[in-house]
Amino acid sequence: MLVKIKRDRKDIEGRKETFEFQAIRYAASYATIEDPEDLMNRI
Repeated sequence: MLVKIKRDRKDIEGRKETFEFQAIRYAASYATIEDPEDLMNRI
């Protein structure tokens, strides 16, 4: 599970996408990880 906490109001207001879309995008990018080495390469 990946959690990103938004703490800055300017960051929140400056976003072009909703938090829900951002969460879906993050999940989709990690859904294709094949093994721990693949994960490390992405990080």
